[in-house]
Amino acid sequence: MKKTLLLTLLALPVLAFGQATTVFNEAFASGQRMNFSAGTSAQWYTSSSVGNLVEGTGFYQQNTGTAGRQLLGYFTAPGNGVTIAQNQQLIFTFTVTLNTAGADFGVGDKWRVGLFDSSAGSRVSADNTGGTNTTVLPFENYKGYGSFLAPGANAETSAKILERTTLTGQPLIASGTPYTTVGDTIAAQAMTAGSPYVGTFSIGRDANDALYLTMTYTGVGLNNYTMSVVDTSAATFSFDTFAFIAGSNAVANFAISQALVQTAPFAPIPEPSTYAAIAGALSLVGVMVWRRRRQT
Repeated sequence: MKKTLLLTLLALPVLAFGQATTVFNEAFASGQRMNFSAGTSAQWYTSSSVGNLVEGTGFYQQNTGTAGRQLLGYFTAPGNGVTIAQNQQLIFTFTVTLNTAGADFGVGDKWRVGLFDSSAGSRVSADNTGGTNTTVLPFENYKGYGSFLAPGANAETSAKILERTTLTGQPLIASGTPYTTVGDTIAAQAMTAGSPYVGTFSIGRDANDALYLTMTYTGVGLNNYTMSVVDTSAATFSFDTFAFIAGSNAVANFAISQALVQTAPFAPIPEPSTYAAIAGALSLVGVMVWRRRRQT
């Protein structure tokens, strides 16, 4: 019986601890926006004319105004995406500042972030491509996931994680039409325009190929702002593209000042019932050991 208990304990899910490995950490080097350099510089493209993009020291700022505009980056070389192995996770960390709230700051899904696999499609090679322009659709067959929320929030808005399920004839992340919500939504929390927020979009793959997707924001006014869902029929295990978009009339501009991609060990966090089972099993083992010692 003791062997059975020990095997049961070993079979229970545990947390995986280990040092993260940096795959990519954007340097925001002057003049390097479109020049890929492995590990330090993505190829960044704006969906608008270059005049709406500011390449600052340590940041890229996308001016949006009354139009929804997209900023995307390819963080690996073509055909060399980061493939998440079983019991591993990809972690995308970014810092964003949403500047000057517009009339729709608290409406709908005006702030969106996505992680994608471009390998089955073709890559953008110039600015002023994609975004909300439905006549220019270069993102055919891009697979991946997005996090949608209303940055200003109100009582009727939600935050959610979605899968891009319609892969042709649609913008990348400018429209919600090609997306299907994964799992439950949560109530949106209000961000403050002009304050920096750190977002972390993590995708973990378990031993059964389920993906655990978590989007967390930290910063002024937020309290445990975390979306967490599981996709048991994963769209892809490989990623090479991130994208940001602020919808029309949401903000005057958004600035990205950190874009970091890492991998790390992963195991699903046990549910409270699992912790109870672990505690109960440990207690039972302790009782058996105590009885055995008494008998000897």
